Amino acid sequence: MNSKHTPGPWMAEEVKTSIGRAFRINDKPGQDFDNVATIYDSHTWDNKKGPVQHEANARLIASAPELLVALEELLAAAEEDGGELNDPIEKAKAAISKAKGVA
Repeated sequence: MNSKHTPGPWMAEEVKTSIGRAFRINDKPGQDFDNVATIYDSHTWDNKKGPVQHEANARLIASAPELLVALEELLAAAEEDGGELNDPIEKAKAAISKAKGVA
C-alpha cells in the first residue's frame, strides 16, 4: 500500500477551543478546515505534562514532510559512500517505508 500525504511544508498553530486549546497541523496558515491533523489539549486535565507533550507532538507532526525529504536525501548520499553506513541505511529505508505506508 502506497499512500500519498499532504505535501509540505506543514505548520502547527495553536487555536483556542471550547475545552481549552488545540494544535492544528496545516499546510496553509490560518486554515480552518481540511487540516492535516489536530491535537486537542484540554486545560481541565490533571496531567500537567499533557499540554507540553501535545505542543511537542504537534511540532513533530508538522516537521514530518521535511524530515522525510531530509532522510531520503541523506540515504541517497550515504548509499554512495561504499557501504560503511549499511545499518543506518537499512533503518532509514524502514523509516521511509513506514512514513509512506509501505511497511
